[in-house]
Amino acid sequence: MTNRLKKVEDVVRKYLIAYPDARNSDDTLYYFIFRDICEQLGVKMGDISAKALLLNKADYGFPKFETIRRSRQKVQACYPELKANKEVQEAREALQDEWKEWALL
Repeated sequence: MTNRLKKVEDVVRKYLIAYPDARNSDDTLYYFIFRDICEQLGVKMGDISAKALLLNKADYGFPKFETIRRSRQKVQACYPELKANKEVQEAREALQDEWKEWALL
């Protein structure tokens, strides 16, 4: 694993520990990670438009959404205590099954 991916995985684990709500919502996880990167840069997250955020993520040093999501999946697989609540886990599993069915079409 590259150092960059390991670093994202470590950050994701830190946030899943610190913010239990982030275990249930990738959007919540993105928010906390991006908010803290902005603070480190001395920028208020509210001062960045959605357009600027989406088109210039790399310039701000934000990890890709997909990297965060995959890291969250890996961390939750390795640390069961950091998994989402039962309802969210079941919904994610159902969605995964739906994607599999769609992919086979």
